[in-house]
Amino acid sequence: MKELEKDLILLKICQYVNPIKMLGNANNDLPINFESDIRSLDGWFSEAQIKGMCSEWRNYMIEVKKLDRLEDDLDPTKLMARIELFWQENKFKFKSLATLVRFCFTLTTSSAAAERLFSVLKNAFSILQLKSALTDYTSGVIKLNYNEAFINAYPSWDEFREKGFEEFEDFRAADEDDDL
Repeated sequence: MKELEKDLILLKICQYVNPIKMLGNANNDLPINFESDIRSLDGWFSEAQIKGMCSEWRNYMIEVKKLDRLEDDLDPTKLMARIELFWQENKFKFKSLATLVRFCFTLTTSSAAAERLFSVLKNAFSILQLKSALTDYTSGVIKLNYNEAFINAYPSWDEFREKGFEEFEDFRAADEDDDL
């Protein structure tokens, strides 16, 4: 679960610096978990950088509100070009957040964990639903899907009773080996 949680946090962080995604925010306040999400990256950013990101947030959101939604935003290539243009134009205005953007742009989305994450999102939402879904809601759906797959990987209580406790011990020992 830790790998999936880390992927969800990375997804949220990348959404924070996506000006098109942030257009849907009703206010300019710093997202509740912003600071803790950044800190969870285990030393990637200094305390000064994190404070800088937090202090730049309101002005970043003011700049975001100047943008318009375009039909082209549904095209991933054009959307990415628009995000890059926004940050090219604003990298000196929001230096700390631009550091976070560079971090997000260097992430590889081809890892197996990321592919599983996007697969769950694709199966749970249409593209239009996903664009308007709240981060907490999408996060909850992903966790529910993950937990369902996790639960289905283990035998049911009836199977344990049927096969006996000894087989359960073998299963648990194999599971503990997987954790290493």
